[in-house]
Amino acid sequence: NKGVSAILINTEKGLKVFDNIEKNCEAKELDVSTIMQINMYQPTNKPKDYDRIHAAYREKGFDEALSECSKRALKSNNKNRFKARIVKFLRKIKLK
Repeated sequence: NKGVSAILINTEKGLKVFDNIEKNCEAKELDVSTIMQINMYQPTNKPKDYDRIHAAYREKGFDEALSECSKRALKSNNKNRFKARIVKFLRKIKLK
């Protein structure tokens, strides 16, 4: 069980609640800047297919957009699996 990575306490009520449970957990006070990840203060980058997916959704509806995107993902996944099999085969040959 990995538990909670961080708890941010912003109010007196939150501090009281935490004081009641603190004895049941391992707690360490840190500066908030040490735990913040980039997506907490800056949005993540859009996926490269974002505009194409949304255009397909607007033009063709959910089912067609999902079907189109699934085909592309499957094709990409199959290509990666094929490459992995080739690498595995080549490593196997070298070992003999």
